[in-house]
Amino acid sequence: MRSAPERALIWMLLKCKVTQVNIETLKQELAALPAEEQRKVLAFLLSLQDGQVTDYRKKMAEKIARPASEFAALEQLDQRLKLSERSR
Repeated sequence: MRSAPERALIWMLLKCKVTQVNIETLKQELAALPAEEQRKVLAFLLSLQDGQVTDYRKKMAEKIARPASEFAALEQLDQRLKLSERSR
């Protein structure tokens, strides 16, 4: 069963009757909701964002967890990119 915020968003999307969501219409519909429903929608949207951030953190942690031998030393990068006066 869907939560109240999910049902509210689905209802709004169906009411718009478009496949490409009109953000302004969504904003108007959200503004018309009672405060309690707005809080629930906000919590739902924040949970979506948190899930995206969590996925991103997981991907970055996997990349960072590589063996040190796969990373270049700062001096090597400096020489390759010729960033300092010494490497020019």
